[in-house]
Amino acid sequence: MPKIVTEEEKQRVKDEMYTETIQLIKTKGIKKITVEDIIQAVGIAKGTFYNHYSSKEALLFHVIQKSEETLLNEVLAIDYQNGDFHKKIQWALREIYLAPSSIALYIQPEDLSSLMVKLPKQMQAVFEEKQQRNFQRITELFALDPKDSHVFGVISYLMDCLHFTATNVDYGDQARQASLDILINTIADFLTKKQEQKRRDE
Repeated sequence: MPKIVTEEEKQRVKDEMYTETIQLIKTKGIKKITVEDIIQAVGIAKGTFYNHYSSKEALLFHVIQKSEETLLNEVLAIDYQNGDFHKKIQWALREIYLAPSSIALYIQPEDLSSLMVKLPKQMQAVFEEKQQRNFQRITELFALDPKDSHVFGVISYLMDCLHFTATNVDYGDQARQASLDILINTIADFLTKKQEQKRRDE
């Protein structure tokens, strides 16, 4: 008689797959992870893996989405309208790129693009919709004008620089850390000035 697996057991396995995949992303990067790596790390059979996910890419998509959503919710939960806006922005940027729980450091944009093209069109659409929704949440929170392409262009360039610097240690960790501080302060300065300008205009 086949073993009956409860919903709690299914969720436990799924939670373990998430946790172990996060660690694999940090140690191997998303391109080098295999289904074999995952089932060995979790201690499950290959059939169990495919009971939960149709492919390695589907699991990685779920893990990245869940990790980003958890982190974004923490960042968006802060009251940016009161208190020291500049310091709160600095904290948020450090949480996104430098916190031990963040996987942003371990995922290059080209890795994410490579993953996305291997996913079904429906999952790609879900990703794009969620990215658009998150973009809107951030613009509302920071009181930015979504039609101001200049502002978003500047932020995008600076964030790209921050991500590149955070994931490279070519010139030594001390130089990297100093550069990260400069970039984080620059982004916080830029957003603070925009926030102050909007308040003056109201």
